[in-house]
Amino acid sequence: MFGISFSNIIIIILVMIVFIRPDDMPKFLRTVGRFYGKAKKMYNEIIQVKDRIVREIDDVTKGLDDVTKEVDETAKGIDAMTKEISKAANEVQKAAALEDAPKTDQKSLSQNVTVEEKPVQTAVKQEGETKTPVH
Repeated sequence: MFGISFSNIIIIILVMIVFIRPDDMPKFLRTVGRFYGKAKKMYNEIIQVKDRIVREIDDVTKGLDDVTKEVDETAKGIDAMTKEISKAANEVQKAAALEDAPKTDQKSLSQNVTVEEKPVQTAVKQEGETKTPVH
């Protein structure tokens, strides 16, 4: 947990034996034990908090992934609706053009008839051989 090797523990015990009186040894070991217990408890709490934070981050990430998927699906739906609306608008324009077409055809037919009834005259320029139709 603290990265203390076995040889370091032996050195600590030897130093304790040399510098701590035998009468104070039980009190010192209790104090060290309490300190070790508190340190271990704090370490475990930190690990639990870290794990909880990691779980919460995972939950948020999953939530964001779900939202992203929903946004993508909505965008696809909007694209599909846009295409359908465009198709419907084109069909409406075609239908409107077909409704206007008989009126236009009747006018153009009468104009075509009058155009066909008139003879086409050509004029020849004196300088060149180009012919231009005259109506």
